[in-house]
Amino acid sequence: MSGEAGRSPRAHGADMAAAIASLSRQAREGWRLARDLDLASAGRGPRAEGPPPRALVVAGVGGSAIGAEMLAGLTAARGSVPVVVVRGYRLPGWVDNETLVVASSFSGGTEETLSAFREAARRGASRIALTSGGALADEAAAAGVPVLRVPPGGQPRAAVGYALFALLGLAARCGVLSFDDADAAAGADALDAAVRRYGAAPRLRGGRLPADGAADRLAAAWHDRMPVIFGGEHLLAVARRWAGQVSENAKCWAFWLELPEADHNTLAGFGSFSQTLACVLLDGASLHPRMRLRVRLTAEALRDHGIPVEVVSASAPGALAELCDLLVLGDCASLRLSERRGVDPTPVPALEAFKARLAATHPPGSEGELDGA
Repeated sequence: MSGEAGRSPRAHGADMAAAIASLSRQAREGWRLARDLDLASAGRGPRAEGPPPRALVVAGVGGSAIGAEMLAGLTAARGSVPVVVVRGYRLPGWVDNETLVVASSFSGGTEETLSAFREAARRGASRIALTSGGALADEAAAAGVPVLRVPPGGQPRAAVGYALFALLGLAARCGVLSFDDADAAAGADALDAAVRRYGAAPRLRGGRLPADGAADRLAAAWHDRMPVIFGGEHLLAVARRWAGQVSENAKCWAFWLELPEADHNTLAGFGSFSQTLACVLLDGASLHPRMRLRVRLTAEALRDHGIPVEVVSASAPGALAELCDLLVLGDCASLRLSERRGVDPTPVPALEAFKARLAATHPPGSEGELDGA
């Protein structure tokens, strides 16, 4: 323990940098795990074996939910079945025996996700567990529910490659969207290219900075300001990811806003914070043309208020490739910011302390209160 405490933030950061560098491997493995999972006990098999669910609900929070948000963004325009992310204890009232519920908890002990998983059983929904173990895996196995097990260890947010591509695989097998091995391979390749482009682990490359210093420029802009990330359509989940990564890795607040919604309200209040904020707007060629226009005009409006703004355009074509490209850039930028701030990006003591406080209010035997039964 004392040896760990004596490590520098840069040494600690090597763990998170290695996780970023492994995203393409995670993607390929996550896709394989979903492809090989026996879904018969969930009442769901490959599309040819039966009709798709009426809706796909993914229950999860934090790092275990961000892959689901990305899936929802990708399926909004091309999917045949709605994908809904539940970040809480209760499922929507319409969930029934025609709904597929995927409970996603990296640790397997997330109380909100366990609550939703148990409620799904009471509603008669088909269920799948996505986890590395814990109570979720145990309860699923006891009930005969398929368990897609990802490797344990590390922080949930560092396993986003597993989460996204496992969910893409499950969604494809259940008829939620059309997505195949070639699509998965292209997405994994996009992650690999982004890792090379943005230099996820320069300390592993002899300390040399990559030719493209986009992550470093963002970290420099954020060093003494509060980042606000704008995103729309499939890039909204990426904006959410960026804000979460800055908060957890660099230990400073960051927020995300949705376009075009922010142009109808939030934009009116930015004049009071010109000395505090640094804004980023995410752009990609796959966005609706009017959305891309809004990205440019919103940036101009923010600059008129004296707020530093950067428009970041994805360097890869196609919605999934754009998402993967900007996912890696945001992760790298948050890591660079943690170095500038001299903090260890991996542990999240404030979150662990809150979980301990919350757990203390639920003594053994209070499961009924926990799951709303």
